[in-house]
Amino acid sequence: MRVLLTSLLAGLITLPLFAHEPTSPTDTSATPVMHPSWDSNNDGINDCEDDGSCDHSVDYSKPRPDGKIRLDRLMSSELAGIAGKEVIISKVDIPAHTELPKHWHPGEEFAYVIKGSVSLWQQGKETLLYHQGDAVKVPLRQVHTAITGAEGVSLIIFRVHQQGQPERVLVEEDM
Repeated sequence: MRVLLTSLLAGLITLPLFAHEPTSPTDTSATPVMHPSWDSNNDGINDCEDDGSCDHSVDYSKPRPDGKIRLDRLMSSELAGIAGKEVIISKVDIPAHTELPKHWHPGEEFAYVIKGSVSLWQQGKETLLYHQGDAVKVPLRQVHTAITGAEGVSLIIFRVHQQGQPERVLVEEDM
């Protein structure tokens, strides 16, 4: 299996995509893109190939059905010219039928939907549904949660906040 790289966001982030080698010069078919949740060690190879457990009846383009949220920190950097501020960029995969705990961030959060869809609940605001290609901003200290439907979601998240602060603060569920 050959690893193909696609650059996102002006070359800042590179995510692996997977396709099979053509079986002949005239074979132009390709298998569906492998969902990143099947590559937990980020080596570019489906985890099942490492241990020989691949089941070809499984659709590896769908999120791993183990119900686990996957958060990969892609980078963290101090912002030049703004003392004490940093940006954190993460890739987040939230499986189908999942609701994150309610929380807030000590800074602003920006999200871009790579694949799937997600409902964003924000305290005191209307719940909105976002789809592939949509971008959203969550204001400073805004209590919110993400809720997925039948397909789950993959997001790129940018957080800008004061260095040394936690990335997220959980809130009581009675809200």
